[in-house]
Amino acid sequence: MAEAKQLIYIVDDEPLQAEILKDHLEKVHKCEIRIYETGEAALANLDKEKPSIVFLDYNLDSKVRNAMNGVDVLKEIKKRLPKTECVMLSGVNKIEVAD
Repeated sequence: MAEAKQLIYIVDDEPLQAEILKDHLEKVHKCEIRIYETGEAALANLDKEKPSIVFLDYNLDSKVRNAMNGVDVLKEIKKRLPKTECVMLSGVNKIEVAD
């Protein structure tokens, strides 16, 4: 019986960044990857798909104004699926973002 592939979400409103990360992950791991441009879109599928890992951009409002930010999406993911691992990504050049 074939082993189920690990499901990974990439939530990033920059398509090029998301594709680069996806390409790397596919080369290194046998996994299934879904890309979402907004946290809202990822959260809409979260409960039925239950990803094991979510790579989440800190800023998610460059394409959709008033989109949820990465921290709010992270809080909602952890509330719904506390065992899901999350990796926060950011291009922001401020140490305060890491807090």
